[in-house]
Amino acid sequence: MYKLISTDLDGTLLNDDSNLPEVNKEYLMKALGKGVKICVNSGRSFKSIKQFEAQLGIVNEGNYGAGFNGALIYESHNHNILSDIRMSNDTAKMVIKALRQYKTNIMVYITDK
Repeated sequence: MYKLISTDLDGTLLNDDSNLPEVNKEYLMKALGKGVKICVNSGRSFKSIKQFEAQLGIVNEGNYGAGFNGALIYESHNHNILSDIRMSNDTAKMVIKALRQYKTNIMVYITDK
């Protein structure tokens, strides 16, 4: 018996329109009914993940979330932060400087914005 399902959002749990297909919700609900815990993971911010946790009905004890590609790990029911490992401003500035030499988009979060 599985004890935990850990799933990404975009391109995995959500469809191309960033909506939660009913079939995905149904299977996760079945798993929850059997005592399986759920952890939603994403490169998104904590605030962005919360809406999907609410849609899934997993904002209860024993379920977890991981935002910012794993830099922030928290308990879904009380938003207690278990791990918060983000870059220092100096490191972020060095990374941004290095990335500017390539044709790439740079997305920076400061807290949850």
